[in-house]
Parts: sequence; structure tokens; C-alpha cells
Amino acid sequence: ATRSDVSIAALNGPAHVVISGERAAVDAIVSAFEARGYRVKPLRVVHPAHSALIEPVMQPFRSRVSRTVFGSGDIRFVSTVTGTLTSPGEIASVEYWCDHMREPVQFADAVDAAQAEGITHWLEIGPHAVLLPMVMECIDCDESKLLASLQRGRADWAVVSGSMGRLYADGAEVSWNAFHDGQSRRRVTLPTYPFRRRRHWAAGVGRAVSLADANHAWRAACAALDRQAGQGPLDLNVMSYAAK
Repeated sequence: ATRSDVSIAALNGPAHVVISGERAAVDAIVSAFEARGYRVKPLRVVHPAHSALIEPVMQPFRSRVSRTVFGSGDIRFVSTVTGTLTSPGEIASVEYWCDHMREPVQFADAVDAAQAEGITHWLEIGPHAVLLPMVMECIDCDESKLLASLQRGRADWAVVSGSMGRLYADGAEVSWNAFHDGQSRRRVTLPTYPFRRRRHWAAGVGRAVSLADANHAWRAACAALDRQAGQGPLDLNVMSYAAK
């Protein structure tokens, strides 16, 4: 059934939908879904975007945006307004940005479209990773490919460096000069890996040894082992256990 007082605000995944509208109407829908066993969570928002409640500000917003000079843009991207790859000049219009405020967020379709374009890694730019779990709801994705720029409770630099390291290890081209721009850095020479190629052989190894010398060395080694075994509680001579 359709209602004029409630709108679908976002389609975030196969089982993740956000609604927006009059509080009484939203509460009624929430109660109905909870009664059926669905998990429902209210969201704290400042403005009732993506619903009819935003209509009073649409005309002033349109008027303000119409005075904006748009650039052509050089990089295409997947839009959450349409859920598809943008075409040249598509976002350089007043209507696009009005739809951005009023129409549902097509997050799930956008993720599918990005994957279809060959996207393998997902980097969320923001104060905390809240969208990355929704990406996993939409597609089958290795969790190691979901990267955050910042994360609550962790040091900023550690999160950024970790995500950059993952991208680099997986073959992404990284501009390290830009990454370290403004930081105090110095280059160091690392040792040859995996070996430094230094010889550690004993000097006597490799010289000719006579059979007599070899036999003498063997007997001396055996005698030394016998003496050492005789000092311990046990040795290879089982008959000596009682005496020890």
C-alpha cells in the first residue's frame, strides 16, 4: 500500500530500507514491522530529507542552486541518486541536486553498479565507517577490501596508514610523495634482503683431513659425550640408572 505521509528515503540493501515522513505515520509502520519480527532502528536526523516533508524548502533550494556555476567534471562516478554510472554533464544541473535532496538514496544499486565497473576495494571517507557494513549486505566482498579513512576509538594516522598499506599491497598505485607531503621524512638504506651475503664459515672448514685425524676427532668427541652423559642423572646406558 502507498501513503502520502511516508516515503522510502533510502534503499541500502536487500533487507535494509529507510523510511521518512510524519512521525505518527512512521511510528505506525514501525510498530507493524516490529509485530512481524523485523528489527527496526530509529535514525537521528536534522532534516526530513528524501520525503514530502522537505518540499517547503525545495523552491528556495532550487533558486539558490540555479545561481551556481557548474563545472563539467573530468571523473565519472556512480551516483546514489540514480544508482548508475553518471554521464558527462549529468550532475551539472539544478534538477540533479534537487533530486539528490528529495528522491530516495539508491545505495544498493550504486554498489552493484560500482562492482560491475570492476571496483574491488571500498574506501569510506568520513569520521567513522558506517557505510562499509552496508556494502557487505549488498555484495559478496572480502572484508579485507573494506577500508576506512577514520575510525572511532583508533588513532587517525594508524587507520589511514593501514588502509593505504592494504591498497598498496593489493597493487594500487600510490603517490608516496603526496602521502608524505608536509611531513618530516628522511630516506634510509635498508640491508639487502633476504641475505646480507656475509660469510660465517669456520676457517678450518674445507682443508684436507687425514683418516687418522678424523678417527682421532671422532673418538675424542665420543669420549666427551660419555663424560657429559656420566654427569647427568640418565644416559644411554640403561644398566647405569640404578647407580645414579
